Amino acid sequence: MLKSYIRYEEAGEIFIDDLTGLDLDQVLFRAAKQYAFSDCSDAEVLEVVHDGKRYTYDGWEPGMTFTFRNKAGEIVWSHSFPSWDH
Repeated sequence: MLKSYIRYEEAGEIFIDDLTGLDLDQVLFRAAKQYAFSDCSDAEVLEVVHDGKRYTYDGWEPGMTFTFRNKAGEIVWSHSFPSWDH
């Protein structure tokens, strides 16, 4: 069983990106980028997991600040991305 991954749906199919070996910052950075560009690909993130723990996307604010919470509802990651490398 994978311990770190992003599970998403695109065009009716379910995909899982295995992120085993990445740290929490790297996993949530990739998840934030996937949320940011989901309207370009019609992908929908279904689940973000790191080391067996699930994280929920809390949305983004002006300035492209993305936030994720842990199961207890605490903000564990918040970063601003005023520009992205495509």
